[in-house]
Amino acid sequence: MNKLLKWVSYLFFWMILESSFSIESLVKGIIVASIVLLFSNKIFKNNDVKYLKGQAIWRTIWFLEIVMVEMFKAAFQHIVRIMIGDDTPVILEVELEFKDPFITMLIANAITLTPGTITLKVEGSKLTVLGFAKDSFEEEAIRHTILSRFQKPFVKKQRIRGE
Repeated sequence: MNKLLKWVSYLFFWMILESSFSIESLVKGIIVASIVLLFSNKIFKNNDVKYLKGQAIWRTIWFLEIVMVEMFKAAFQHIVRIMIGDDTPVILEVELEFKDPFITMLIANAITLTPGTITLKVEGSKLTVLGFAKDSFEEEAIRHTILSRFQKPFVKKQRIRGE
């Protein structure tokens, strides 16, 4: 069941990134999702990643929903920013609440998928993020989104596990 959920998630992301629903894009998505599943399972097995097997389905769906909402919100905000010419780049550091490298990687990738932000560096649970903010209020808004939205589905799980 877990492999099927991962495969469906990969296919779902492919279809969103493809931005068109056709038989050709669906076939490509099936092939890409299968290859990614094959390689990711080998990587997880080689690195002895066991906790993914117990990953709750609802946490994965919750995280995907958060990423999608934040991507669309950021896209509209970034369009406005481009139109008014307000493109001041800032680099900020965000310290996540946990030390789990897999979840850190998920959050770092979600940040990079969000328009207007890129994860530049990951050191343990500390992320260095490039974003656009005209003042400290907007910098804090980026930091708040990462800490309160992106890591939220995983924080409680980490506390339960005692890590």
